[in-house]
Amino acid sequence: MEEFSFLRILRELSRVARRTWRNFLLHSKSLLAFLTHTHTRNYYFIGTLPGIVIKLISEGKADFDGCKGPFTLPTDLSSIEDIEKIDLSSLGKRLQGVFTGKIIRLISDIRAKHGKGSVNLDKCGKFTLAEDLSDISDMTSIDLSSINSLEGDIQALGNCTQLASVGFRICEKITGDIQVLEKCTQLT
Repeated sequence: MEEFSFLRILRELSRVARRTWRNFLLHSKSLLAFLTHTHTRNYYFIGTLPGIVIKLISEGKADFDGCKGPFTLPTDLSSIEDIEKIDLSSLGKRLQGVFTGKIIRLISDIRAKHGKGSVNLDKCGKFTLAEDLSDISDMTSIDLSSINSLEGDIQALGNCTQLASVGFRICEKITGDIQVLEKCTQLT
């Protein structure tokens, strides 16, 4: 099984006939669509999805239907802070990962600015709350609702004392004692 590598894809692309390349580009939306279409039947792409790939998938400009994965979220998505929509539901169970403070902040910020439907991780694989979320202790609102594969202990939010709202609707795998949030005097 080969690891997902753009360099490897580009090397293999050089072996594709020029005519096939031209014909496909006439009917394709992007170079990445060509690359994934050409190679998904021959390779198993695995590993961390770079921010730009997450953006392309969310915009419908990249198709990973033939890739078996698994794929993981990067620990830091700051390279796509300006993104208005994240929709990785097409990756299904092949996408998994740990929700670090940076990921939680990005998801919550996007939902606050663009609505709850602006982040869709429905039907994805297992996501886990990071054990240490002290880097988001300044946040006043967290919205991870409707991410039904999210697991972890609510204890991870123990240092987030500035919270005024917490959304875990349809997150049935979040466990722990809700008393950990009693330090959050702003909660409504």
